[in-house]
Formats: sequence, structure tokens, C-alpha cells
Amino acid sequence: MKQNRKNEFENFEQQKGIHLIIEGEMIVKSFDPMNIVSFEERLLHKNFIKVSINNEDYLVRQPAIALCKSGLHNIKKLHIILNNEPIERKDSIIIDGIGVLKGRYMKKENVMHLYVD
Repeated sequence: MKQNRKNEFENFEQQKGIHLIIEGEMIVKSFDPMNIVSFEERLLHKNFIKVSINNEDYLVRQPAIALCKSGLHNIKKLHIILNNEPIERKDSIIIDGIGVLKGRYMKKENVMHLYVD
């Protein structure tokens, strides 16, 4: 069972696309409790997750991995995979279907790190 969970995370991480890793203080507002896989400190949300970042709510309607800080509702890292390149601005990025996320970002090949305050 543990190996199956690990495999689900590995399959997610090996998907093609732009890997966006959001780091900072985030509060989970809602999720589908019947479609979560846990492995170590990480949760794979298979359907959706709604998070609050800087007092703004964002609905991610796709699989995402959340690294928990303490409990299910406080996360410090969120990993999603985008099909389309986000639009880059000076102090934010715009993601199709999610919205404008403010913060500092770095991009290297197909991985983008966004640091939110």
C-alpha cells in the first residue's frame, strides 16, 4: 500500500508540462476529502484544492501536491502542473483558470518557483 502511494506521487511528478511550485504561507479553504492520497508530509489532491494566498482565494481544479506545515489546512508548498505557460509580469504571474498570483518567481526550463509572502 505504501509503495502504491509513492507511485502515485512519482507519476504526478513525472508528468509533462510546466511544473509550478508555489512556496509560502497558504491556508486550505476546501478540498475533496475522498480523493486525497497521503505520503509522508505530502498530500496529493486528485480533483481540486482551494487555497488562500495573501488573503485571496484560488481554486485549483486539477491534481496538486500540498506539503503540509501542521495539519491539513496549513501548507507551505503547492505543486501543480500547467499545460500553458503562465504570463509573467514584474511582480506576479497569471495562470489560466486560476488567476493572478503575486510574488517573486524564478524559472528554469520547465520548472517555475513562485515565492509568495
